[in-house]
This record gives sequence, C-alpha cells and structure tokens, in this order.
Amino acid sequence: LTHTGPCGLCSTLQDLSAYMQYKDMTSPVRKCGFKGFVSQKWAMKCLSNLGLTEPCAKIWFYNTRNTRKECLGTCLRNVNAPYNKPDGSLNDCLQCDEDKSGPVFKKVAA
Repeated sequence: LTHTGPCGLCSTLQDLSAYMQYKDMTSPVRKCGFKGFVSQKWAMKCLSNLGLTEPCAKIWFYNTRNTRKECLGTCLRNVNAPYNKPDGSLNDCLQCDEDKSGPVFKKVAA
C-alpha cells in the first residue's frame, strides 16, 4: 500500500520508482524548477529525466511555478539554508511551499 484514498497523477509504478530512487525530491526538483525560469520545456525534460511520468512531471512543474510565484523572495533568501531549522521545523522556503503549493499538490498528485 503506497497511499490511501483515490490515486492521483503521481501514483503509477513508474512514479513510485522515481520516488524510491530519490529519497528526497527537494534538490532534484529544485534544479528542474530553476530551469523553469527559462523554459517550461527544459523544466519538463528535467522532471521527466528524474523518471516521472508526464502527468506527474506536470504537477511537479506547476508546483514549482506556483511556489516561485508565491515564495520567490523567501526561497531566494533560503536557497542554501538547511531544510530544517534547529527546532526541527521546515526552513521558511519549504514552509512557504507547503503552505502555498502543498494543498493542491497533495490533492492532485497523491
């Protein structure tokens, strides 16, 4: 069992395999998101190269685009910050991503 509830865009065995290959998708997806500054095509190719199916890569792309729209300043200030603060909470960029992009991503990608 990989999740509960209805399957989403990232529920295929191929996507699961990509998630297993990259235990933490933050860094590789961030690199793809930076490519999205220049070209959606480059970002999608990057996400596909991680092993994601096209529908899953699209939701990851839209997630990075929304996070850029909502959290760019915060994320640029935290680009080299550890993922977690000393108290264990997420850094400000990741928290902004969770708050602003996470709900839709989780609903669609699950």
